[in-house]
Amino acid sequence: MEATPFSIKIEGLEKLKTAFKLSPLVVKTQVGKAIKLATLLVSREAKIITPVSQGRSTPTHTPGYLRSNIRTEFTPFSGRIVSHAPYSGYVHEGTRNWPLSMPPKKPGTVRQFMKIGAEKSGGQVRLIFQKAINQITLKLAK
Repeated sequence: MEATPFSIKIEGLEKLKTAFKLSPLVVKTQVGKAIKLATLLVSREAKIITPVSQGRSTPTHTPGYLRSNIRTEFTPFSGRIVSHAPYSGYVHEGTRNWPLSMPPKKPGTVRQFMKIGAEKSGGQVRLIFQKAINQITLKLAK
């Protein structure tokens, strides 16, 4: 049996080609916005629950230093939340003398502020990225 030749006509092929050419820019823009928004959201949640020292100020320490030194950093396709306080890892992960089982002194704060801030933001972060995917789809479908 011999194959029967056939042809397919794709309507809107030029629009599809244009969309594919634009797709890297559209994806970069929308994903970049989502990363920035999600990173800022998690950072905000982490700051709210970060322990604040109730002690007196010294030349190397002021109350709220840990909280005020949480910063966000961005590069294309990545966002980071970093605490620049030199002791932040000890507060977050605990030490032999101050294990995680010992609660922070101030109510409403938690020791693992970064981890819990990210967990609290998880649902909103998913929505942010879903919105970005929807925007990419809409822009490419035009």
